[in-house]
Amino acid sequence: METLIKTDLLDPVRTCDLCGSDQAWPISDETCFEGDGLKGKSISGVRTVVCQHCGLVYFQNGWRAEKLRDFYQNDFTRVLKRSYHGKPSAAYIADKDRSAQMRLAFLEPFIQKPLRVLDVRCEAGSALHQLAQRGHDVQGVELFPTTRQVCLDRGLTVAPFCFSDFQIPFTAPFDLILSREFLTHSRSATANLEYLLGLLNVGGYLYVEEPELRGHLKGPLANRLIVVHYQHLQYADLMAYGQKFGLQTAKWAFVWSKKIHRVLYQKTARTELRPVPTNSLHAQLTYRLLQTWRIKDRIMKLR
Repeated sequence: METLIKTDLLDPVRTCDLCGSDQAWPISDETCFEGDGLKGKSISGVRTVVCQHCGLVYFQNGWRAEKLRDFYQNDFTRVLKRSYHGKPSAAYIADKDRSAQMRLAFLEPFIQKPLRVLDVRCEAGSALHQLAQRGHDVQGVELFPTTRQVCLDRGLTVAPFCFSDFQIPFTAPFDLILSREFLTHSRSATANLEYLLGLLNVGGYLYVEEPELRGHLKGPLANRLIVVHYQHLQYADLMAYGQKFGLQTAKWAFVWSKKIHRVLYQKTARTELRPVPTNSLHAQLTYRLLQTWRIKDRIMKLR
């Protein structure tokens, strides 16, 4: 496999973002890109580990901030299976509209009255468009100029953002914040969660939609632990992040067809950071799961 970046562009070894422990079991020293134009190209030296304290699967030494910023600004569109270079097709927008309908059906009991809503990574603005039609005050941030233009064509207020330099240009507070695959891409999910919660009213809701770790385990392990996914989350991890900030879990669901978690947290009066309790069983089960896939890798390479 072709190596795309040098190891001097990688961060030094970091501790677990969830619990802060520096004790981890190594899983792999190689990961790779996936998607148009980059599939099968590897990055050696990026170490995937399982935290021995809480069980979080994460990169110990992901990209430095400047490399990550350059990647999102220039190369991320090629990693995605759909191209975002040209104008999004009607089929793409219709697919996003259907996904938003399912997302809002999950949120239905909590969006009965008019709310001030922020959508992080709003894509074609599907959820915002449907919420605006129901009388909500909506704003969003989106990565790509082409999809931002779709939002603007729909009359939505949407600004650019980047995972590596996450800032919201709108005035807080909000009653509801929506996010999709945001924690997975965060160099520090803790820091970005703390920032988002600072924009949220007490009693407000934070909706988090994240892919399940097992959803990536469909082939060679190194080919599935994608370099821009800093954390690979499971149900126990999402609950632990909520507990870390003293959030209440208002609703949770797992979508089997898409292998994604949907979690709705409610912000309580106190959101200061709390210690994450040890979850040795979760850690050991996760480690054994990934060890099994690593053994499958070796068998496949021998064939």
